[in-house]
This record gives sequence, C-alpha cells and structure tokens, in this order.
Amino acid sequence: MPKPHKASYRRKFNARPTDLQLAYQVARLKVEEGLSQEAIAEELDLSRGTVQKLWVIAQEQNIYIEGVIPPVGVDFLVDLRKKVIQRLGLKGVRLVPGRSAMLDGTLPANAREVILHSAAAAAAEYLGKHVMNGDILCLAWGRVVHAIIRLLNIKHPRPNLTIVPMLGVMSVQPHWFEANALVEAAAAAYQTNHYYCLPIPAVVRNAAQKRVAMQLPLVTPVLQQVRRASFVVTSLAPPDPQESTLVRYGMLDRSDIQRVIQCGAIGEICAWWFDPEGHPVPDHNIEPIGLGLDGLRHVVEGNGTVMAMVAADRQRIAPLLAAIKGRLVNVVVTDHVTAEELLRRA
Repeated sequence: MPKPHKASYRRKFNARPTDLQLAYQVARLKVEEGLSQEAIAEELDLSRGTVQKLWVIAQEQNIYIEGVIPPVGVDFLVDLRKKVIQRLGLKGVRLVPGRSAMLDGTLPANAREVILHSAAAAAAEYLGKHVMNGDILCLAWGRVVHAIIRLLNIKHPRPNLTIVPMLGVMSVQPHWFEANALVEAAAAAYQTNHYYCLPIPAVVRNAAQKRVAMQLPLVTPVLQQVRRASFVVTSLAPPDPQESTLVRYGMLDRSDIQRVIQCGAIGEICAWWFDPEGHPVPDHNIEPIGLGLDGLRHVVEGNGTVMAMVAADRQRIAPLLAAIKGRLVNVVVTDHVTAEELLRRA
C-alpha cells in the first residue's frame, strides 16, 4: 500500500515539528516494549487521544514498524561513543540511533527526517549544557543549524552570553536559515541582549572587495567578536554544483563549484572549501567573509568547541572525516551508522 505524502498527515493532524519524533517514541514503546496506549500516555505525559493519533502517524509513515530506526542499546552507543572519541581525537561525541539503509541510499525520506530531528535535539541539549555565560557563540547558516536552534530549551538564561554569525548575508531579504537570523533566534532562546549581526555579503568575488567590506565601521567590531568565538555550531556538506545553497540563491555559479572540486575540494563549511585532509582549498573568485577555516582551527586549538552535526547522509561522511582530520571540528553529533562508518574509514 503506498505511503501517504508527508504533507497530508501534517494537514490532517496539524503536526508540530516534534510529531515525527514523538510518533517514533510511541511506536518504539508499543512495538519493542509492548506497552498499552494508557501506559504510553503516562510514560510520555500525553493524553490517550494524542497517543492514538501519533500511533496512526507511525503506521502511515512507516515509522519504526519496519525499522525506520532499529533498536540500539544504550550500552552499545556508550561504547561506540568512547571509540569514536579515542580513535578520532575528539573533545565530545553525541550519538543517536541511525539506520544502515543510509549507506546504500535506500533510506526513506521520513526515516531521515526522524534521525535528523533526533540528532538536532541531541545537539540542542549539548548546547544547553555546555554554552555558558561569558562564551562567544558563533553560528553558521543552514537548515541543520536552524533545526538545532529551534529545539533549544534553555531553562536558565545566559545574559552575559555573546552570539555572533559565522559570516554575512545571502540576499537583501534574509532567509530564515541565514546566520544573522539564527543569531537573533538563539539570543531570544538564551535571553541575552549581547548579539551581533554581520551587515555584509557572505561572499564577495575578489580580495579587493573583501578588504573594503572588512574595513567598514559597522563590520570591524563584529568581526573582532567573531574571531574571539569560543563555541561554534555548524554543519558541513560536499561540494555539489546542482544542490549547493550558494548556487540556488545566486551567490555562486555552478562553474564555481565545479572549479573547486577540480582543485581537490571534498567539503564545505559556509563557502570555505577543504580537501580530504581538512586543508583549505582557496579560490580567488570566491571570498567569504567571516570566521573561516583558520578561525575554526584556532577555536579547536584554543580548547574551545566547534560542534558539527551530520546525520543520515552518506554524502557528508567524507567531508565530516576530513574536517575532523583537519582539526576544523572537535565535537560531533551524528547517528550510530555514521559513527561506525567514520571508524571504518579512519
């Protein structure tokens, strides 16, 4: 029987962003632990009617019933986490259950969304525990970072926390996933007034334009704060001429992406490119303005934190491993299948 389109269930149930994850929890408790709906409602602090609706979602969306996220023991995850930290020399690792179908490209879209949500929730929890008053928190752009910030649940305000963007804007009408917008959202979550936006293009086309932009009075003090970052949140991606955010929003051409690939780039963090060892792949026609790869490495070497979230995407495993090798990141939030593959390739 064909699965309903994801949008149909959202219209029917007016689903919140957490409903897929809650549906997974309901299905896990029912299928794996054999709990009744009444017991599940008590366990999750939900009404029985809500549990019934979430169970219908789980059935319709094929969540867990056929192994969207197979059972993974806590002890297994703890042991795997220790192995990844020790083998790859990381400061911290957070793992969520994944699915091996990711490796052969057969992972259903709804399964990927559940895994990504789980990873984003784990990353948000890590931020809530480890970002402190006095830190300078630097945020990249992107849907992944947006998902993390949206899930922040800060119980104790951080009024002395400073929040800055990793780089500037993509258009005159900023999109919801841009770094400046995420900075404002994070500042609201942490209840701090100490935040800065970077009022310049994220990418310019030559070094002369970059020098002029960096010397603007509105820009210089923000960049000074960015360079002092103690905690960075980012994702990363492979260079892709077809799907690149930079191409889709008109900042770069497909030929630009093809050129950096030919020069050896296998990964990107906010328009800064790197090779399989995590070394920069510069391009004189692509000049992003902001923290940069050297800045990320400086944070890591200064015992700060650069947290990258990558989950349920086989195309991002190689860039993630390269970023780890190059000391561009030192905290990783991912799924257990990606973690095992990192160990296999390391």
